Amino acid sequence: GGKRNNHGKPYGLSEEFVEVYRLHAGMADRIDIKPVGKDVQETVDASATRGTASRQLMEKHGLGTMLNSFGHQHMTALVHNNYPAFMNDMSVDGAAVVDLGAIDILRARERGVPPYNQFRRDLGLNPIEKFEDLGVDAATVKELEKLYGKGKEGVEKMDLLVGTSCELKRPHNYGFGETLFTVFIQMASRRLQADPF
Repeated sequence: GGKRNNHGKPYGLSEEFVEVYRLHAGMADRIDIKPVGKDVQETVDASATRGTASRQLMEKHGLGTMLNSFGHQHMTALVHNNYPAFMNDMSVDGAAVVDLGAIDILRARERGVPPYNQFRRDLGLNPIEKFEDLGVDAATVKELEKLYGKGKEGVEKMDLLVGTSCELKRPHNYGFGETLFTVFIQMASRRLQADPF
């Protein structure tokens, strides 16, 4: 029943928010099974929590233990080359094996999401001049140059998801860099102001 002016714009999740919310790299490849009030009993592959395997896990440990386990599970770092292995070789019944990381990048390209540097410009952030500006090591710079090309031309081709996962110049204890933070802070504030749920 409260009034919301929404700054003169209807509330919705922006395309930018959809893109930066691709946080699959934060999922662990292994899950600790931790009953309520007890120490970890065992560790299982994340694939054991999916599909038909999930029923067996639930029957073995019970709903309370599984919910407690997921609640205590720490996410992994949102950084380059930390994508969960099980998501690079994922399948569901009746479908081919897929690489979810590749699908994330293809979806962005198909929908016309701008590359990393243009995305930053659109947000009013300064673009990077070279891959080293991300704060990555020399091996990662070489990998990025191999994928996108050397110099400014290569930097301008870098996909958003790749750029944000390589963005290691972060404030102390931050889980992600400036690009993601810019979108999250705006959308989190908008959601608190506008979303009744």
